[in-house]
Amino acid sequence: MAEFGVADGSGREEDFNVRFLPLFVFGFVTLSWAGEMGQVQPVRLGKKFGYVDGAGGLVMDLEI
Repeated sequence: MAEFGVADGSGREEDFNVRFLPLFVFGFVTLSWAGEMGQVQPVRLGKKFGYVDGAGGLVMDLEI
């Protein structure tokens, strides 16, 4: 078993870092973006699409 920071030659630690770091950054950005209450978010309404505000109120239906 390799100690922290010591590569064992299998590349597992590097694979984990390459996969985990972008996922962590994406999750952080997504959560911080979704947490802004003033933003308008796109949403699917059955067969239609629309926008809702941060409080969950429907702002506008889209006709596609």
